[in-house]
Amino acid sequence: MTYHQIIDDIFDYCVELLIIAARAIGMTYEEINVWFFIVFEPLVFFMVLLYALKLKTQNNHLKKQYQIAKSFTTTVINEKAGITYAGFQTDAHSVS
Repeated sequence: MTYHQIIDDIFDYCVELLIIAARAIGMTYEEINVWFFIVFEPLVFFMVLLYALKLKTQNNHLKKQYQIAKSFTTTVINEKAGITYAGFQTDAHSVS
């Protein structure tokens, strides 16, 4: 069986499935085809795209919050440990 035969068989199976579904709900093949590929599929694609963009925005916001918290925690820990910045000793632990 060649690649083209496999594709043709899958296509024929999908067409038969749409015909069966159309008959079950009282539509023609053409009507269900339009509803599915012109209305529902683009609508679902658009909704998934919006959801993905929302998740990306939330992820970027959380990354920023994490970086701020990480920076703050590191600063507090470093100050308590008396780690110097640019050659200056912090006030937490003065060196004699």
